[in-house]
Amino acid sequence: MSGTNAHVIIEQAAAEPPDESAPGPRAVPWPLSSRTADGLRAQAERLASYVRDSDDFTPAEIGYTLATGRATLDHRTVVIAGDRADALAALAEVRSAGPAQAEGKTVFVFPGQGAQWSGMGVALAAESGV
Repeated sequence: MSGTNAHVIIEQAAAEPPDESAPGPRAVPWPLSSRTADGLRAQAERLASYVRDSDDFTPAEIGYTLATGRATLDHRTVVIAGDRADALAALAEVRSAGPAQAEGKTVFVFPGQGAQWSGMGVALAAESGV
């Protein structure tokens, strides 16, 4: 441990082990990237086709594969997939996006204790031109 605000929380173990059959996350990110904006839209189309035609996946499996098994290229976006309908809607937005919509700015927010403030990132973007 290090730092000036080091804390230790000691509590009793759970009476019962956690339920391993509980469902996974409700929504997962699917990162997409390509060398060009047109390539990004084409990748979204291929992925949408797979999602429409296959039942042999979970959103978490696709998100993991996209995050760990593909290169990170210059043109990127992330769609949020909670279920098949959410994924297809988000991929349709990427496919129909013009170049101005497919390309964006990268923002890094290091909120520290500000993470408890709901909407912190939105307010920061609105207040800061940088």
